Amino acid sequence: MKKANKKTLFIIIILLAIFIPLSVYSTVMHYVYQSYVPPSCDITLYNGTCYGCTYPNGYCGFARNYIEDDTYRLNYYKPDALSYVTVPSGYAFIVDTNLTTDGVNYLEDAGAIIYNLKTLEKTSIKGIKNYNVGIADDYYIVINNENKYGIVTFTDTINTIIDYKYDFIGLANNLNADGKLDNNKLIVSEDGKWKLVDKNDNALTVNFAQPIYDYNDSHVVLSIGNSYQIFNYNNQALSSETFMKVILYDKYIGVIDLDKRFYVYDCSTEQIISDRYKAEVYDDIYLEIVDGTLYIYMNGEVLETH
Repeated sequence: MKKANKKTLFIIIILLAIFIPLSVYSTVMHYVYQSYVPPSCDITLYNGTCYGCTYPNGYCGFARNYIEDDTYRLNYYKPDALSYVTVPSGYAFIVDTNLTTDGVNYLEDAGAIIYNLKTLEKTSIKGIKNYNVGIADDYYIVINNENKYGIVTFTDTINTIIDYKYDFIGLANNLNADGKLDNNKLIVSEDGKWKLVDKNDNALTVNFAQPIYDYNDSHVVLSIGNSYQIFNYNNQALSSETFMKVILYDKYIGVIDLDKRFYVYDCSTEQIISDRYKAEVYDDIYLEIVDGTLYIYMNGEVLETH
């Protein structure tokens, strides 16, 4: 055999040694790939983490705001009934339960999970809320499995700001300049008593026997059955009257009494500053301060300025 032919034969043998195994490998991997079934992901979280559900045929999804505020007639910020709790970076709030009404809506006592996306740690709780709009300082109100309320924030860990000792914690519908709920005053209930505390859990008022409906910097409105009474922080009544409707704005309080008369108090003097007007609870009544002047409105018309 000539030298050139031997060289060609050698090259052919080398190429066959390389490509035949590659061809076999390619064919095998083609069939392996075709038969591969990727694992299912019940919930894909915002960072791509996959959450596997314990109850895929029940409700397994994001947690909604756990709100008992209606029970106590608190004047709270009302998110959409199906709104999910907004989440901090690195966490998800999950409800994974077979306690459902129709496979779509879960029962109130189904519980929830705080899921750490970094450590994959699960913390079981009864519920959580930030009213969807968010609370200043990124506070979250959490209800533990002993049905006690506390306040936490989230960093790499869960940080307890107010211990789990209250029977209820809520916020009135007061938004700050950032569009979040102001947290300088919190409504809390313990052993059947109600009071205001600051965001560090220092008492701002004495205890009250009735739930607090709303508040400003000097007075609280108590819910008495289907009506309201107004007291200062030391439990001294602004008036002996009981009211059908109460509207707080800055240092002013607009009221409709049981005789269906609307008028306005100045809390700094605890005196009535307006005339009395015939009104119904469904009337659109509101107060507004523009350039230092108080405007009193009813049904879109200015009644008085001060």
